[in-house]
Amino acid sequence: MRTQVAARRYASALYEEARAAGSISSVIEKLDAVTSLADDSKDFGVFVKNPVISKEDKAAVISRLNDKGMLDKFTGSFLVMLAMKNRLELLDEITGYLKTLAMEEKGEAVAEVTSAAELNAEAVKNLEEALSKITGKKITAVVTVDKSILGGVVAKIGSTLYDASIKGQINKIRDRLIS
Repeated sequence: MRTQVAARRYASALYEEARAAGSISSVIEKLDAVTSLADDSKDFGVFVKNPVISKEDKAAVISRLNDKGMLDKFTGSFLVMLAMKNRLELLDEITGYLKTLAMEEKGEAVAEVTSAAELNAEAVKNLEEALSKITGKKITAVVTVDKSILGGVVAKIGSTLYDASIKGQINKIRDRLIS
């Protein structure tokens, strides 16, 4: 929980600075590249998350990436600061929160949708439109399948959960009967 709070604070601060500099999309692009590198390269992933490696060594490697032109000065400075504060392992979460903030400013949101069965493109489009009407935002659905919900869908947008699943309805009925 503490790491989530810290990641949100770093993302909020970075977002405000990047917006003031007019470089939000560039910063997101560069952070995505670094997080992808950490995901794709086992060595770099271990390097980022290993607490045994000193913060100075991490900052030096990031500075070299910056010197080679792989990062812009703004993003490089942010990553060096994260390294020096031993917070580089939060990079994935910070990048995710930063994307969320950028989407919110544009009036967009991502819905994490769980469905009992595979949804075709038309069903996903209809679901996105329905959720857009409810939230007032342009919704992009990320769909996963979980047969345990029996039927229907569950959609999570931010911290709000919309449960239209059979399992959810059965649980509500059970709770009413018990109480």
